[in-house]
Amino acid sequence: MTLSRVFLLGALVTSLAGCHDWYRTQVPAPAGSLAGNPRQVRVTLTNGTSVVLRDPMVRADSLFGSTYMGAGDPVRLGVPLAQVKSVDAMKFTVFGTIAMLLGVGIVTAAFLGLRAAVGD
Repeated sequence: MTLSRVFLLGALVTSLAGCHDWYRTQVPAPAGSLAGNPRQVRVTLTNGTSVVLRDPMVRADSLFGSTYMGAGDPVRLGVPLAQVKSVDAMKFTVFGTIAMLLGVGIVTAAFLGLRAAVGD
């Protein structure tokens, strides 16, 4: 793999990590709703395990959503609210995005300097 491809792969992976972060939100009440209507939540259960649910919704006394359990199609999962210790919502972060852009810019400048000095 050439130096250019390694750099591009690194920049892509870095850019995917910077724009979003997890933020603690309230555990919804039975028959309530999740604050902000998030597309994805990380649920920590009272036994310490955690699961990420996509398109979460509260029905009666449970929190439902889709999750991936290994390879294959998503599985619909319901978790009783009594077993939920905490809920974190995935949200856009301005600071993370700015930091990611600065980081990619610095790495790009370093890469171009290295490439000019060494060649590819």
